[in-house]
Amino acid sequence: MKSEWRFLIRKLADEMVYQVYRLKNMNAVDNCDNREYAGDILHNKRDAMSLAGRLNAKEKALEAAGGEPPDSRSTL
Repeated sequence: MKSEWRFLIRKLADEMVYQVYRLKNMNAVDNCDNREYAGDILHNKRDAMSLAGRLNAKEKALEAAGGEPPDSRSTL
């Protein structure tokens, strides 16, 4: 089972950057092989928070309607 979308913060070339991701398998260790990323690196925390929120809302709506959640590439 996949986790909800969240974002991580990294320092890259003395600049804080953000990436939206979720775990492919919530029961496995959180590492790069177990992450699914949505989109590119973002330079604004609010943009990352907004993207994660939109992706989570879209998946909740699909689950409520009985549909399958899309993969990250089709939600951007």
